[in-house]
Amino acid sequence: LCYLLDQYKDARNKCTKCDMEAMEHVFQSSQIYVYKCWCGLYEAIMPLYTYGQLTGYLMLGQAIDADEDTSNVEILASQYIHDTKELKKAMHRTCKHTKAQIKALGELVDICAEYLSLAVILRKLYKVILLNTTWNKLR
Repeated sequence: LCYLLDQYKDARNKCTKCDMEAMEHVFQSSQIYVYKCWCGLYEAIMPLYTYGQLTGYLMLGQAIDADEDTSNVEILASQYIHDTKELKKAMHRTCKHTKAQIKALGELVDICAEYLSLAVILRKLYKVILLNTTWNKLR
């Protein structure tokens, strides 16, 4: 669905605006943020840190709310995608999850991202310790 919408400049601009607002929200809160985009699809964004510094964002999406009627998504998307058959097909291919499921997946990915950041720090720390140990043995 998003691929189809991305082909229209106005829709793409709306997507970019949503993404930028989500990044600002995460920048301010430093926490995962699950939200609905302008088209009514769930997305999640989380901050990525390296050595305690915000270095980027990880975005998950897009999913249709499994607990809600999808007609609103279809109405909003149909402003750009006029081929009803293609729109229905794209909506059918889009994942369907609840907000709680999206948040849980985002939190899981966030934990993985934190682990990777920590692993980088530990690897560098290990190299420093190894270098110091080797240096001390040579003296």
